[in-house]
Amino acid sequence: MFRNKILVKCLFIIIISSVSSTLVYPDETAVIWINIYRKAGSFYQQYNILRQIVEQRNRAYIPFLVTELKNMVYKSNLEIKASKDNEIRKQIIGLMIRQLGDFRVKQTAHEYYKVFKEATDPFLRGEAVVALGKAGIRDYDYDIIMTLRNLNLYGKDQGLEMEVIVQGCVAALRRLHDAQGYEVVFFAAEAGYTTETTRMAERALLDMIDDPTPILQRLVKEDALYRIKLIALKRANESQSKDEGKIKVAVEALTQGVFSKGFYPKDIAYLRELRLLAMDTLIKLNARDEKAVPLTERLLRTEKDINERITGLQLLGVLGGEKAGEVLLSYLAEQNDRSAKGFEVDDKRLLITAIRSIGQIDYKKAREELLRVQYTELPHDVVKEANSALKAMGF
Repeated sequence: MFRNKILVKCLFIIIISSVSSTLVYPDETAVIWINIYRKAGSFYQQYNILRQIVEQRNRAYIPFLVTELKNMVYKSNLEIKASKDNEIRKQIIGLMIRQLGDFRVKQTAHEYYKVFKEATDPFLRGEAVVALGKAGIRDYDYDIIMTLRNLNLYGKDQGLEMEVIVQGCVAALRRLHDAQGYEVVFFAAEAGYTTETTRMAERALLDMIDDPTPILQRLVKEDALYRIKLIALKRANESQSKDEGKIKVAVEALTQGVFSKGFYPKDIAYLRELRLLAMDTLIKLNARDEKAVPLTERLLRTEKDINERITGLQLLGVLGGEKAGEVLLSYLAEQNDRSAKGFEVDDKRLLITAIRSIGQIDYKKAREELLRVQYTELPHDVVKEANSALKAMGF
């Protein structure tokens, strides 16, 4: 027992000694470099020394960097005018912010924010907002969002220097996973910036938040531009959201596409693409949303484009159910009537697609019209498809 107590005391002394030495004697290399930095005779010398410090990536420098950044930010005017010394001073502040941001240091949050809001140099502002994101500081989300929103209004017309701030805001909001920031990053991707900035915003949208579909569904519904509605649907399809959310966006897109009327050729083209993509999405996701049935029925009645109509008939087969079956049966009966009376009927590809969808649903109420196909002088390919559907139904 006595020996055990002695052993415990020895271990305790060793641990205390180890901790004490760490507290009293910091990293000797860091101390040397800090002293050299503080003895520098010019900003240029400080900058070169600081570069060496930063390259070491040593967290022992954090207290030093925090102190120096505070001194630089509060003892100097951030409206840095053009001069050799001021240019170097700006680079020193930028290096400090970048290093502290990489270390995820939060205690200089206000300094990052002050530089972001007050500095006149775009590159310095960009470094500061990125540091806010890296450090996970959410206190200033609203200011970042509003800054990016205002920048998006002017897009590429602001010049390349201002895009540095745009890139910084996008990077910060991506790291902060801010749901409110998703929309402004969405519009940053469509603001006409350079390819680099646009791609950066697009990548951010992929993993910025877990489920962006409620935001995208609202954009599809409320945004006045058909191009934006289409892009919102595309973003939903690219996201990691669950199929349920993607289906809701697609149904809303189909609603907008069916009930909206474009007056200009570009708008008409956007709406056509919107309808096709919405239906393709629902087909790929094997959707069973009954809300899409009357929308598809309306499309079949109002749109003349054969690709849209074929896709609509395919969608009805995927949607399934009594309502979809009724729409398909009504369409086939109408075509039988027209053929029987000697009127022109739709392209045989449409008829074949409708019959296949009836078979997919196994809609037995359509057996009479399927049998009637043989006697209304419809094309041979259509008759053959109808016989196959009847056979599959056991008729």
